[in-house]
Amino acid sequence: MKDIQFSDGNICFNCRVNGICIKENKIFLSKLKTDKYWTFVGGKVEFNEATDNAILREYKEEGGVDLQIDKLLALIENFFELQGDSWHQYIFFYQLRDDNNALEFFEGEREVEDNKNAIYRWFDLAEIPSVPIKPDCSREILKNISHNIQHYINREN
Repeated sequence: MKDIQFSDGNICFNCRVNGICIKENKIFLSKLKTDKYWTFVGGKVEFNEATDNAILREYKEEGGVDLQIDKLLALIENFFELQGDSWHQYIFFYQLRDDNNALEFFEGEREVEDNKNAIYRWFDLAEIPSVPIKPDCSREILKNISHNIQHYINREN
């Protein structure tokens, strides 16, 4: 399938999903080995794909794990600059469950698309204030996990 992503010159748009998995006061994060920041596991949504299916597919593709969706947590309208391009993203954040303890075996470094290496790690929730995480509003989402869906407009300029 084709990802929901397009560009016109240096203006780019895509639709993404991210999964937040918290277990035993730890949270699961990932980063490319070359990045200076961490993020939640996720990826691009494909055309004609529901976002809940997309987040489950991303975890399955990246680590061969089957997780369960707890709920939709947030929708972020994310604006940022990257390598001279102006980006606009819609990111759907889902809270996930690891009922089968699959993520315990997923932790560590592994190769992902484009022959890049990614690192996956469980962090104690107490560590999160000192961990660089993108998008910038990620900590707000974690602080405000509630029964209501949150909406954020995040501008990283």
